[in-house]
Amino acid sequence: DSNPFEKLSRDDFREMRGIAVEAVLGTDMSAHFTQIKNMQNALFNPSTVNRNTAMTLILHCADISHPTKTWDLHKKWTDNLMEEFFCQGDKETSLGLPNSPLCSRTETLVPSPKSVLSILSSYLA
Repeated sequence: DSNPFEKLSRDDFREMRGIAVEAVLGTDMSAHFTQIKNMQNALFNPSTVNRNTAMTLILHCADISHPTKTWDLHKKWTDNLMEEFFCQGDKETSLGLPNSPLCSRTETLVPSPKSVLSILSSYLA
């Protein structure tokens, strides 16, 4: 296995890890509208744009953009995402924890294409 971080100094590793954690947390839809508002404000004052915040928003945009792809590719991404959620729910169940939203194989209703479009419309409007 290859570890792209193995040659980093401790300080560089900590910085890289911090950037990665911030970027992953930035894909959480609960932060969507705050991110959009912050970037809209930054457009009027470009000198205030934080590089890490901008990179986080770019990753978030990439994360939610798969519905703009062909149906086959979108369905593949959706299936992979739901399996990731369900694996998390399986782990939570095995640890005796309550399932996070959308993570229960037995209780999560996988949305139809129409409901997905409805949900996306509310975020993209």
